[in-house]
Amino acid sequence: MTTIKFDDYLEELKDEDFKAGYLIEKNILESAIALSNEEKKDVFRHPTSITHKIESYP
Repeated sequence: MTTIKFDDYLEELKDEDFKAGYLIEKNILESAIALSNEEKKDVFRHPTSITHKIESYP
């Protein structure tokens, strides 16, 4: 994985193509985190649902 200095990163955000790609990826990651958090809440509301998921795993 390539590392980048934070100052260089901020400079990259000035490039509209880079910024557009960054914002798309950011939204995807934020959605995944929100979904994961909701799934965790669901497991605590319905503890048997995790057992069902484990048993039905191929």
